[in-house]
Amino acid sequence: MGGGKFANGAITGAFSMLFNDLMHQDPPEKENEVAPINQNNNEDGPLAADIVIALQISSYDGPYAIGDAIGALVVAGAAMRLDIDNMVYAFDSTTISLCLKLCPWAKFRKNKGDIKIHTQIDLRGNLPVFIHLTQASVHDVNAMDEIYIEMGAIYLMDKGYVDFFRLFNNIHKNGAFFVTRAKDNMQYKVVSSREVDCQTGVVCDQIIRLTEEVSVKKYPDEFRLVVYEDFATGNVYRFITNHTGYEAFTIVELYRERWNVELFFKWIKQHLHIKSFYGTSENAVYTQIWIAVCAFLLLALAKKKMHIEGASLYMISQTIGTMLFEKIPVRELFNKPNLNVSSDDGQLELFRDLKS
Repeated sequence: MGGGKFANGAITGAFSMLFNDLMHQDPPEKENEVAPINQNNNEDGPLAADIVIALQISSYDGPYAIGDAIGALVVAGAAMRLDIDNMVYAFDSTTISLCLKLCPWAKFRKNKGDIKIHTQIDLRGNLPVFIHLTQASVHDVNAMDEIYIEMGAIYLMDKGYVDFFRLFNNIHKNGAFFVTRAKDNMQYKVVSSREVDCQTGVVCDQIIRLTEEVSVKKYPDEFRLVVYEDFATGNVYRFITNHTGYEAFTIVELYRERWNVELFFKWIKQHLHIKSFYGTSENAVYTQIWIAVCAFLLLALAKKKMHIEGASLYMISQTIGTMLFEKIPVRELFNKPNLNVSSDDGQLELFRDLKS
């Protein structure tokens, strides 16, 4: 994929095996050769054909852009194929640490090198629908400019993304909704208050308007403030949203769902190879991350499309890894009895939806 070779043959081999099986084609006989696809007979639609076309491009400006393009296609395919109905997204970023001496291009602080993976998760299937790789010095709010905003969709994000100009122009003016936490220094006045059920932990539900001059210019409209107390911990949280239709406690519950993006980060860091890298250039690091993302999504696609029952994504990946040299289609691997593969209960919560 793009420029650069990878030393881990097991990862790339498993990726290739699963990729080829999902497209119903035999693996290429020669290294770097791409097997042709009959697009007229391809039941998978344009996704597989488009990926192969991307792989065949030889004169690409910026080598890791190939991985970027392929990753975007697989991400789009995952969202399209997994019976997703509602429109609720969680958006956040995670940081990957790098050795600054080996990766000087990723300088974050004086003695530290980092990159960020900005990710938008569709909570209808807990799958990423948008991923943007940047250096860690890029502030989270800047990644909001890269998101395609859907009319009527709800975007959940932590208060690190509170930028009133972007909340107003990127989300509110495009007919979408945000749910996030208010910053402690937010200055506002109360326009009106609603009745609340104190037994749910909701302290107040108010329509407010910003009062600080600069903030007013960025967000001139009214929006909603919901204050909630967690009885178990005694902590008080302030949520802001431009959605006025839901009950106040529903806003609280929606924000809780944002945690699923953290679970996704935890899973890919634990089970995919993105903590250490085989190359040190920007191209090598970004391409390896895109391979990990594609591998994750192909596993999810395989589980759903091949109706694999009783196996977690971790078990599927482990099975494929141990059967690389078997001439067996992936779908048949899980019909064989007594597969001796260890389970991993740590990610069952996140991927419960993927069990058909």
